[in-house]
Amino acid sequence: MNLKNIHIGQIIQAKVIEKSVKQKRILNYFDCEEDFLQKMYDNKSIETDLLLKWCKLLRVDFFRFYVAHLTLYRCMKVNPANEKKPIGTGQFRKNVYSVEIINLVLQQLKDGSTAAEVRTKYNLPKTTVHNWVKKYMKQETKD
Repeated sequence: MNLKNIHIGQIIQAKVIEKSVKQKRILNYFDCEEDFLQKMYDNKSIETDLLLKWCKLLRVDFFRFYVAHLTLYRCMKVNPANEKKPIGTGQFRKNVYSVEIINLVLQQLKDGSTAAEVRTKYNLPKTTVHNWVKKYMKQETKD
């Protein structure tokens, strides 16, 4: 799955095939013709109200793909002149990394990527990756 370039139409089509949803049911649900359905599959993006209907019909949260994209690529600097402002003392910063993101990074480390490559690719802090390895890799060896 390429989270950098999301083609939501292809993802929806794959889920329809995976869940074996009949085309007639989809056409009745959206009250549309076959050509409109095919256009939705071919589109790289889709309107949010239609995407919400797809979520309800297939019982899949398609918005998570976009959330994962934002989580992975939020740190990439578009303009290096814009630097992050330091967080003041006493402010709480909650964990922005979901379990799926942590598992993705750990899987890449298991598959042979070095920690430096993964940190550079997703612009992750060194201590974050180190703590994930220490915490989650040890849990796997205990299980």
